Amino acid sequence: YMADGGWRAAVTLGARALVLMVHLASAFTPGPARIRALPRHHGGYMLADMARNNSAATAGPCSCEEREGEWEGHDAGAGRLVVDHEHIRVDEGDQDSASSYAVVHAPCALARMLAQPQVNVVVMERAPRDRSSEAERWELGEQRMELTVGLALGDSGALRDLVQSGLPSVRGEPCETICELVRLFAQLATETRAAQPGDSIRLRWQVSRWREGGPRCSRFHEDYVVLRMASALSGEGTSWLPERAGRRVGMRAVSSAAWLSSDCANALVCAPWERPRRVRQDAVLLLKGRKWGPVTPAAIHRSPDLAELNVDGELLPSVRALLSADFVPADEPT
Repeated sequence: YMADGGWRAAVTLGARALVLMVHLASAFTPGPARIRALPRHHGGYMLADMARNNSAATAGPCSCEEREGEWEGHDAGAGRLVVDHEHIRVDEGDQDSASSYAVVHAPCALARMLAQPQVNVVVMERAPRDRSSEAERWELGEQRMELTVGLALGDSGALRDLVQSGLPSVRGEPCETICELVRLFAQLATETRAAQPGDSIRLRWQVSRWREGGPRCSRFHEDYVVLRMASALSGEGTSWLPERAGRRVGMRAVSSAAWLSSDCANALVCAPWERPRRVRQDAVLLLKGRKWGPVTPAAIHRSPDLAELNVDGELLPSVRALLSADFVPADEPT
């Protein structure tokens, strides 16, 4: 028994004890400040505001300076919130998260946050739209498409035709939203990674009845990409973890023990008293991957866990539709 599986149980228990000690130590160790860019009014600026005309995608994102009067800072809780001249709010008192991530409400802040080397997760919150009836008509399964950055930032009609041909069951507002997200991602890749028109964007559209055991990545992991965008047009978005000292110890242990169950592997990465950060429907999640660069660690994330979400007592849509996009430079080895 020991030769067959007992040693694995012993190694698992030992690793969990080690990581738990690191988690406890990190809980009392000050971490990097959390960067948070917030507008005065919750709800912020809808992504559609960026693309009300066809020139919005090529003209670049909106200017934060134009909305200077709508940003403010204040003192709250244990930490003092300070707004600098770039309208970026740094929360020095959030030792619970002690992470390097950004939450914004305006598209114009995304590139600035991605440019921060300590930031590996950026979330743009948007007001959700009720698409439950439309989502029931969407084709279940996974569709993949690939297009160039030049096409994404070019004629909006050509992009719409490509999306409609690849996703024939998606029409109207959801199709326009997908096009807007693709244009935004192409613009961000251009600003933060000097993307060229010939570079690629790989799209994946997943529609599943996740309450019935639809496909998902239940294990915390990192993506072997430069940059990924994910947004759920129906249902819950991707769950992610902020950085902590013990997190990388757990990830190294998990990466060298592929035989571990998902529950055990996740326990090594996420402390027992933690809950993964949620991304609501229609919010935009940007994750730096392993190929971003040696300075920034790749973002840790997974598919949402229904057991954890049920704690909130929410009524979630039965259909989950997730759009993800990866930036792939033309010179990247295949």
